[in-house]
Amino acid sequence: MFAAKHPIKAVLGAHIEMTRAPGRDYAHEVAAHPDEHPLELPVESISELRDGLKEKLDVPEQPQIHDHFIIYPVAARTE
Repeated sequence: MFAAKHPIKAVLGAHIEMTRAPGRDYAHEVAAHPDEHPLELPVESISELRDGLKEKLDVPEQPQIHDHFIIYPVAARTE
């Protein structure tokens, strides 16, 4: 794995919709994020995300809540 062989100082997230409180996000499409989680995620988030993506992710109503990110399953496309 790349992260095991290279020094990494931070991971940059995308769509930061989390609050600074661990595992808490903002409501969908809320206009303001007054106490938003910083863009930089801890390096440990790489392995935590990898492990989370190995779990069963077929129920959209059951997100995986982690301290620094949330994995929201999406229903399979029928097309």
